[in-house]
Amino acid sequence: MAPDQLDRTSSDSRRVLVLGATGYIGGRLVPELLRHDLEVRCLVRSNPVGQPWLDAVDVVRADLSEPDSLAEAFEGVDTVVYLVHSLGEDDFERTELQ
Repeated sequence: MAPDQLDRTSSDSRRVLVLGATGYIGGRLVPELLRHDLEVRCLVRSNPVGQPWLDAVDVVRADLSEPDSLAEAFEGVDTVVYLVHSLGEDDFERTELQ
């Protein structure tokens, strides 16, 4: 779904949570979401560096493998974009299924 296709039925800003925002695709999607005046929250495992949009987003540190750490990231979110992968893992297919 393109950023301009998100349902904007109210005058309030829509909050989009991006999982995998610091990856290749996520790092290109976030500026597009911001350009369309969407409120962006990024879930990260460690402090992101080098992204020019960092000051314009809400960054939440959490780990998808630790469900108790996720509540804050998903609070008040209208849309979730899942761009996480585990290709660097030894058994990435099993990790992805989890």
